[in-house]
Amino acid sequence: MHRAAASVPLALCALLGLAPAALARTTTLTPREIRVAVGDEAGFMLLSNARSGHRWRWISAPNRRIARPLPVQQIPMNDIVNGPAGRVTVYVVGRAPGSTRGVVGYFAPGASKPSKLVRIRVVVRAH
Repeated sequence: MHRAAASVPLALCALLGLAPAALARTTTLTPREIRVAVGDEAGFMLLSNARSGHRWRWISAPNRRIARPLPVQQIPMNDIVNGPAGRVTVYVVGRAPGSTRGVVGYFAPGASKPSKLVRIRVVVRAH
């Protein structure tokens, strides 16, 4: 397994940091950065288990003039989706050169507040 790919589960397990006052019980994960060219798609994967009802979703989307966020999607992996933790994709499409930020949150079934956050910086460069 590629070293960067192996660090994803470790980063998810090492939940460090404090959340904003409005989300006092929310744990913030290590910030992520997506670097992408205009017209290209890039992002990263997170652990998830669709069967448990927990979901990742955009809380604060990046500026759409700079990067269009794609829906957070479960990767169809047959047994993984229906059993132990699988993966979801957090991707954007670069639209114009610049930098923007966004946040995705991990929600329990029926929850109105996320239990985990991933803060994302998106840097889009010209082709």
